[in-house]
Amino acid sequence: MHKDVERILLTKEQISDKVESIAKEIDKDYAGSVPILLCILNGGAVFAVDLMRQMQVDAEIDFMQVSSYGKGMRSRGEITILKDAYLDLKDRDVIIIEDIADTCITLKGLIKKLKEYRPKSLKLCVLINKTGVREPSEDIDIDYKGFDIPNVFVVGYGLDYANKYRDLPYVGILKPEVYS
Repeated sequence: MHKDVERILLTKEQISDKVESIAKEIDKDYAGSVPILLCILNGGAVFAVDLMRQMQVDAEIDFMQVSSYGKGMRSRGEITILKDAYLDLKDRDVIIIEDIADTCITLKGLIKKLKEYRPKSLKLCVLINKTGVREPSEDIDIDYKGFDIPNVFVVGYGLDYANKYRDLPYVGILKPEVYS
């Protein structure tokens, strides 16, 4: 375990099992289709790649990078697209792949923006859903969900703090003294 991690919340094995389970759900829902997995960078990359490897249906992958934080620690509520999708999403089945859903302010803005591209369908897949942090007005429908976790600061498996810890094979709770 990394010295900055207080404890492991989700093991490598738990994550692997959940990714396989989500892949089977997507395979069932998209049999005969070629969905686009739209990975939200940077955190969603590890999850998206592992998910795609487990899927049996043909899929394409594309990447977006968005921000609603600017240089601060709180969302401004408006998204800035730092890197847009390359593929044409119009009339395509699109599955947004995200590492974590917490306040969902950024995700709501992203979904609103993606609807302007007129996809055939738009679904949301998140590895981690942080419970107890969203206002009821900010709740969001998650079509494919890995784990519900409490409101703790987690890193690993693509999740970061100051762009560190993404390479950890598990999801762990970061020690408060690291980010305080």
